[in-house]
Amino acid sequence: MHVTRLINHSEGRPADRCEALFLQADYNECLAELDKLAKAGLLYQRTRAHLLRGHIAVRMNRADEAVGHYLRAATERRDSDNVLVGYAFAAVAATRAGRADDSTKYMVAARARVPKGKAAQADIGYAEMAIAFMRGDMPAARDAIIPAMRTPDVNARARARIIFAALEGAEGRLEGQATILSDVLHKLRRASTPDVYLQANALHSFAALARELPIHTGFEPALDDLKTLAWTPHLLNEQYHCLRALGWRQAIEGDAISGIHALRASLRYAPNNGWRAMSHLDCARIATAVDNHVFAEVEMREATGTLEQVVWDDNVTEERFALLGVAEALASKNLVAAQRFLSRYANLRPLRADFHLAHDERAIAMFEQVAGTLAYAEGQSNAAISSWSRAHEIFERYGYIWRAGVIAQSLYAATNEPRWLRGVQRLRQSYPRSWMAGKSEPKQARIDDPIYSKLTPTQRRVLALFARGLSGPEVAKEMGVVPNTIYQHANAIHRAFGVHTTTQAVSEARNRGLIK
Repeated sequence: MHVTRLINHSEGRPADRCEALFLQADYNECLAELDKLAKAGLLYQRTRAHLLRGHIAVRMNRADEAVGHYLRAATERRDSDNVLVGYAFAAVAATRAGRADDSTKYMVAARARVPKGKAAQADIGYAEMAIAFMRGDMPAARDAIIPAMRTPDVNARARARIIFAALEGAEGRLEGQATILSDVLHKLRRASTPDVYLQANALHSFAALARELPIHTGFEPALDDLKTLAWTPHLLNEQYHCLRALGWRQAIEGDAISGIHALRASLRYAPNNGWRAMSHLDCARIATAVDNHVFAEVEMREATGTLEQVVWDDNVTEERFALLGVAEALASKNLVAAQRFLSRYANLRPLRADFHLAHDERAIAMFEQVAGTLAYAEGQSNAAISSWSRAHEIFERYGYIWRAGVIAQSLYAATNEPRWLRGVQRLRQSYPRSWMAGKSEPKQARIDDPIYSKLTPTQRRVLALFARGLSGPEVAKEMGVVPNTIYQHANAIHRAFGVHTTTQAVSEARNRGLIK
C-alpha cells in the first residue's frame, strides 16, 4: 500500500490530510492527525495510519519503533496486500535496526502472499532491494530493481531509483549515480505532489557527489533546490549536508567567500557536534588555502574543541570522518594530538549498514590518506608513500579527481616521480579556478627541465631527501638500502647537475624550482 497519494484539499478526509502532511515532511502535525484517526476507529484508516507511523519512525531513525507499526499494519486487516506490505516494510526496518533474524522472518511472511496490486508489487520489490543493499548483496539488489520500478507513482519510483543510484555508487560508477540522482530531482521538481523528504534525500546524495566529482550537469539546479525546497525541522540533517557539500564545491570552483558563507550557514543545522566540527574544519581548510591564516586558526580551534566533546564509544555513523580531517590538519602542528584522533577513529565500530560508504573502499582510502600524512610528518617516507599510493588508487578508481590530485601532489613531493604529476594536472584541468590549480601550476616546469629528466625516479627521491637535510646514511635507512647505493645515486646526481657536492646539487635544484 502506498502512502504517496495526495488529495490536494487538506479539508478532505483525515487520512488524506495525513498523507499530505507526510509528503510535506511535517511529521509532528501528521502524527497529531493520526491520533485523531486512532480515535475514529475506522479499520481501513487505522491500517493506513500504522504504515504512516512506520514510515515516519524510519525517517526519524527509530527503526525498532517502525517495526512495531508495520507489524500492526500487517495484522490490523487481513487483506493480502496489507499483510504483504506490512511485513515487507517491517523486514526493511528490522534490517536497519540490525535484527537480521527478524528481517528474514518478516520477509518470508511477506513472500508467502501474492501481491494483487501494482503498488504492493512495487513495495515488495523495494523492500527486497533495500534489504539486499544494506546487507551488501549487490546482485540481489539489482535483481529487485525492475519490480520496485513497476509503479506509475512518481514518489515510489523516486524511492527505488535513489537506492539504485546508491548501488551504482557502491560499485564505483559515481558518474552514473550522479546522473540518476539528477534525473530523480528533475522528475520530482515536475511532480504535482512530490515527497519532500525524497527530494531532500536525493539532493543530499547529489550534493555529496558534487563535492567529490567535477559534476556540471544538474549542479546549478541543485543550488536552486537548496534555496527553494520547503525545508522543515525534520529535514535539518539533509539541509545541513546539502549546504556543507555545495559550499565546499563552490570554494574549490574558486568562490571561497560563497563557500565559507554556506559552510558557516550549515552550522545552524548540524545534527551533532561531529558534523559541526566538519563544517569548522572545512572553513579552516579553505581559509588556509586562500592565506587567511588567522580565520583558519580560529576555525581549527573550534573544530578540535568541538570534537573533544563528542562521545565516540557507540558511534556507527559518518560524522566519524571529522576525526580523520582533524588528524590530517594537525599532523604538521601537533603530531601527538593528530595520532590521538587517528587512533580514536581506528577503534570505532563499523559503519551502520544503511550508509553508502559501509559497502565500498572509499572509507578505507580516507583512512590511508591521513595515515600517510601522519607517517610523513613522523619522517617515515616509505610508510607514507605506501599509504598514499593505496588511497590514490582507490580514489582514482572512483573518479574522485580532487582527492586523487591532492594525494598525487603529496606523492610527487615525497618521490619526485613525474608520473604523479598527471594526477595533479587532471585536478587543474577539472578545477581550473581552484587554489590547488594555482599552487600546482609551476610544477609542470619540472617535467620539462632537461637536467631533471636525466634523473631516475629513485635519484629524484634521493635528491628530495637530501634537500630535507638528511645525511647519506640517513637517506639509506629511510629508503631501506645500504649507504653505498646512496653514494652511487649521489654521484649520478652530481654529474647531472655538473657539480661536485650534494649541497651544490640541492642548491642548483632549488634555483631551478625542481625541489622546495
